[in-house]
Amino acid sequence: SDDLVQNAGDQLLKTSAVAVLQPGQTKTLSLSKALAPGVSAAGKYLIACVDAANVVVERSETNNCVSSGPIP
Repeated sequence: SDDLVQNAGDQLLKTSAVAVLQPGQTKTLSLSKALAPGVSAAGKYLIACVDAANVVVERSETNNCVSSGPIP
């Protein structure tokens, strides 16, 4: 992403199916992605979201994404 906010302009790198998580439970996933020749991730942000479509009813829908970056 060009910023810390997930939106329609961001490129989807991977989807993963994850079993239901209970409150306070965590799940660690990894990502490995080869970029096209000439494409650089420098200055970009990585955003990971769970339940991005808000299918699961939750008390708070505002904590489903985490952002990191910019990538050096």
